[in-house]
Amino acid sequence: MGRNIYLRYIGGRYVFRKRVPTALAEHLGRREFVLSLGRCSFSEARRTALALALEIDELASEAIMSSSIDRRRLEDIARAWFSDSVKGFRKTWDSQTAFDPKNVSDTISQTDASREQWQQMLGQKTFEPFLVNAAREIFERRGINLLPESEDSVLATQLIARAAIEICRYKVALLKGDMTYRVGDEFFTKPPEDGTISSPLFSEALQRYIEEKSHKGDWRPEMVRDIEYLKRLLTGLIGDRALAGYSRSDFSHFCQLLQSLPKNTGKSAQLRGLTPKEMVELAARDSSIPCLSAKTVSKHMANLSGFMKWATKQGFCTENIAAEIYSKPKTKRASEERDAWSPDDLRRLFTSPIYQGAKSRHFWREPGKVITRNARYWAPLLAAFHPLRLEEIAQLRIVDIKEEDGVTYLDIHDRAPLEEQHYKLPPRKLKSKAALRLMPLHPLVLELGFIQHAIKSAAAKSPLIFPELKPYGAGKRLGGKLSKDFPLLFQSLGLNLQFHGLRHTSSTALKRAGVHPDIIDQLSGHEIQGMRGRYGKPLGLQELHQAISAIQYPGIEVGIFIGTGNNDT
Repeated sequence: MGRNIYLRYIGGRYVFRKRVPTALAEHLGRREFVLSLGRCSFSEARRTALALALEIDELASEAIMSSSIDRRRLEDIARAWFSDSVKGFRKTWDSQTAFDPKNVSDTISQTDASREQWQQMLGQKTFEPFLVNAAREIFERRGINLLPESEDSVLATQLIARAAIEICRYKVALLKGDMTYRVGDEFFTKPPEDGTISSPLFSEALQRYIEEKSHKGDWRPEMVRDIEYLKRLLTGLIGDRALAGYSRSDFSHFCQLLQSLPKNTGKSAQLRGLTPKEMVELAARDSSIPCLSAKTVSKHMANLSGFMKWATKQGFCTENIAAEIYSKPKTKRASEERDAWSPDDLRRLFTSPIYQGAKSRHFWREPGKVITRNARYWAPLLAAFHPLRLEEIAQLRIVDIKEEDGVTYLDIHDRAPLEEQHYKLPPRKLKSKAALRLMPLHPLVLELGFIQHAIKSAAAKSPLIFPELKPYGAGKRLGGKLSKDFPLLFQSLGLNLQFHGLRHTSSTALKRAGVHPDIIDQLSGHEIQGMRGRYGKPLGLQELHQAISAIQYPGIEVGIFIGTGNNDT
């Protein structure tokens, strides 16, 4: 059962409670909304509570619009907009290398004419609709909604007019070659009293975050997709504001809304075309609509926290107010998160039709006489006897098989050799820099003919050890199709386990064999913690080979793979 910050269970009934923001309490005449939801299930109470919370937020927005806004806040926003506009123009100016004298002269004339127009409007206190609308949009983008013709709206328009006049003067000075120009309106020489008010909009900062991470090569395409989806969700559910305009309670409310957001929003015809807020409202009315899992909510909140941590380092805000708002409920210890495979589970897998003979290449889960030694055959073996991830296995190239000092090993890396370019393969993807490692091949895998399989792939003139694998899904992963096939196989064998659990199982086998934790971390592609990780050198192939060779499972030996199927395709 997930926790809901708006619900209390009192006397056998659920009670909805939501605090009224301090700034609105006097305006609304109450400090808290309280409503009994009666006797109902937690699921029904949660949906009702979130629907009520959405309605209250709408009321609060209207109250904010109708209430008087602190003059200092309006002034700070105007100063921040002026500062950002000047910086933007100067950046554009500095990027120019040459100017047409006629264009410069025309621009000066047009800019002077605009300045005179704004000065006239300011003097007469009568503003054209375009300026009023522009001012309202500037303040709305920073979380301030202005009622038309209100005192706050008039003041905001006057401030933006003054800023526009000063920007025109600055622009003309630069165009005339005066690089020493100083701001004439003293109002704009005073920095905002709230130092964070000039922070960028959430959407703008997040786009910069995406561009920076993508340029550095830190993210896979699917991570970019997840962050862009986060932008859609957050701006759609709680609005796009300056980063300084959010509070921790805003992000807590966003987390609550996520928990009532329908799943599969991109696939359901019922949800197509709806905004995130409309989806939440629909789910609140229809209890049959499944909502996001705890794992997905945790992922979105972790992504938000990661972004806010980056934004804090950039100086856009003073702290990461999204940190530790949501934690996925844990029902297992960390060591049990990926269920390990027992020897009986492994025996059931390795005596399945894939290894003992299938009906055909296409009916590979049904018993028969055809053994197809492809990626489906080798990937579970490689993961069970080496702590490798599925994508690390799927993207293996023939040139990654190497030999040194009598040890045959896999070179796990993310380099992009020039000779591969004409094959149009997706770039190699590793989880982290620690995943760069050498992986000696287990004797059982070698005895089953892994090298011979690679030689056959080379004869097919493919650089891949598993040439049948193609980029799959939005992430264009070579292991994407396998990630769909293996759950079907495991389910058909009555195994409620995951492929990644095989990697966990091989790590556990290393521990049981008494292998040193640092060696296990090196083989698993994990950072070695502490001083040993910082100053220690990677172990050599002989030590790594000795460790891998220590992986043993009762009843799992070469003999169980041989003799039941005689066709090898």
